[in-house]
Amino acid sequence: MSAILVLVGLLVLAYLGSILVGGRSVRGYGLPSGSEWVLLGLVVGPHFLGTVTRPTLAALEPLALVALAWLALVTGIDYGFVGARRIRVRRLSAAIVLSLGSAVGVAGAFAVYAQTFTSLRGHDLLIACIGVGAVSCETTRYAVRWVVERYAATGPLSDLVADIADGDDVVPLLAITVAFTLDPTPGLTLALPFWGLSLATLGAGALLGALGSALLRVELRVTQTWGIVLGAALFGGGIASRIGSSGLGLCFVLGLALSLLAGRRDELRALVEPSEHSVILPVLVLAGAYVDFDAPAHLGLLIGVVLAARVAVKWTSGALLRLSRGGRNAGPFLGFGLLPSGALAMAFGLAFALRFPGEVGQTVLIVALSVTLFGELFGPTALLFALRRAGEVDAPVSSRLGRKSDRPPAGVR
Repeated sequence: MSAILVLVGLLVLAYLGSILVGGRSVRGYGLPSGSEWVLLGLVVGPHFLGTVTRPTLAALEPLALVALAWLALVTGIDYGFVGARRIRVRRLSAAIVLSLGSAVGVAGAFAVYAQTFTSLRGHDLLIACIGVGAVSCETTRYAVRWVVERYAATGPLSDLVADIADGDDVVPLLAITVAFTLDPTPGLTLALPFWGLSLATLGAGALLGALGSALLRVELRVTQTWGIVLGAALFGGGIASRIGSSGLGLCFVLGLALSLLAGRRDELRALVEPSEHSVILPVLVLAGAYVDFDAPAHLGLLIGVVLAARVAVKWTSGALLRLSRGGRNAGPFLGFGLLPSGALAMAFGLAFALRFPGEVGQTVLIVALSVTLFGELFGPTALLFALRRAGEVDAPVSSRLGRKSDRPPAGVR
């Protein structure tokens, strides 16, 4: 299939995304993580039907990079808030600490597996560990919203889980920035160590955000606002691509700076949020199409090790959250309720597959796929049980019917 036909198909998916995914957050339709679209890409990709070939995917790489950068920008604009409610600093810090602990735990388990069963060593092993940790540490906010809004959950636990899910995105984005700068573009004239290049990438995002904010304070028209935001995102993504750094990290900081400095956070969020839904579906389909199960060694063992480590770290995170006031009555299922992963994890995996073709990138992408599908199976149900235990979701009607309710009403024979 030609790249033009695939591009048209992705544009159709983008249009559908503005309808289907946009409605999902309100009505609870579809799978919480969007993994049905990942599986669609997997089926039509080179590894199965071959409808979309490797050369076609290579021709679409610039489109994928722009889409990933835009998702990071939207995430940055919305970071620190759940809807219109600001996340408190204490909970934001807790989300970052728990996410970092999850990343380190899963990456450590993967390092033991890789040193024993793969040929990854040194530089490549370090990048792969960072990538595996990055795609395994977050809890997708889409699954949390799906459960909370579908079952009309309200209360301290609902707010706590939503805050944790929204606040943990910064860890994988910063981890990706560091991983990309460990392998800069050959011939780069900037003689900077990896940490200097990482700070330069994030600093460029902050500088573009400050410049864009100054323009947004002067120009209030919607059309011009779109031009400023889109132009800053494309310029930032181009800079990151040129130096071999992460457009995701740069655009995340860019979006965060726009949100903090422009003084129009609610307007910007309302402006770009619908576009997030439109971009998600093509990214998920492309991520599925890029998967190559032949690249990693001992595939089944890899998946088993990563999933076991993720279950352990998320259960630990849930146990720690149960010590707080909001999670006190959640019960043992809270940790498993943090397992759902989704669009952002798949986007991070796709970014690694594009930047590090071969075993490293495919290992990270397959880990992202595994944690997404596994979280889909168990996470939403576990979270629902935790919310019911906390009394924030009504029990099913059948469980509330006592023996007396099975009898006919008085006077009925």
